[in-house]
Amino acid sequence: MIGDTSEGARDAYDAFYVLVRPDLFVAWASDTLEAKSDIILARTLGS
Repeated sequence: MIGDTSEGARDAYDAFYVLVRPDLFVAWASDTLEAKSDIILARTLGS
């Protein structure tokens, strides 16, 4: 995960952290890193 430093881009996703798959699907976005990794992984893989 990469913390976004661009305020304009952050506004577009309404989140500070964004996880984007290689096919450009936004799998997860949040302002904190407190989410459970198994939930993030399942969503990223399309489960």
